[in-house]
Amino acid sequence: MRPWIGPALAVALAAGPALAADRDPFNGVWTYDAAQSTGGAYKQVLTITVRGDEETYLSDYTLRDGTRNVMGFVARYDGVPVRTTGYRIAPDGTITARPMEVVLRRLDGTRRVLEHKVDGRIVRRLERDSIQGGRAIVSELTDFDAQGQKTNSSRLVFVGRAQ
Repeated sequence: MRPWIGPALAVALAAGPALAADRDPFNGVWTYDAAQSTGGAYKQVLTITVRGDEETYLSDYTLRDGTRNVMGFVARYDGVPVRTTGYRIAPDGTITARPMEVVLRRLDGTRRVLEHKVDGRIVRRLERDSIQGGRAIVSELTDFDAQGQKTNSSRLVFVGRAQ
C-alpha cells in the first residue's frame, strides 16, 4: 500500500460531511412556476443557501396587483424562532415593514418546514420538499387566522437546479 493512501483516505472521509452539506438539495436560485402552482404570486424567486445546519433564505415575490414582498433571514434547523422583517412594497411605492419570527425544522434529507410567527402564533407554515432529483421545490403553504384556524392553502412549485 502506498504510504500516502491512508492520510488521503482520512482527509476524504473527514471532508465528506462538509462536501455533502454544500450539495444540499435546497441550495440554489428557484423560480416560481405558475403553471404548476395554486398560489397567488405572479412572480417569485427564492435564493437558498444551506451550510451544515444553517439556512440563508431570500424570498422576493410580486402579486398580480404589483405589490412586491421581500423577506430574508439566516436561521438554524433547530426549531428556535429567529426575528426577521418582511417588507411589502405597494404599487404606489409605500413600504410597510412586517416584523415576524421564522422557525426552521429539517424533517429529513429532502423535506423541511418553515413557519412564520407574528406575536408568538403561527400565521404561515410551508412544508417544503426537494423533488425531481433537486430540480424543483414544492411548498405546501398553509395560512392561519388569529384563532389558529386554517384560512388558505396553496401548492407552490419552484424550478431551478440544486447547486
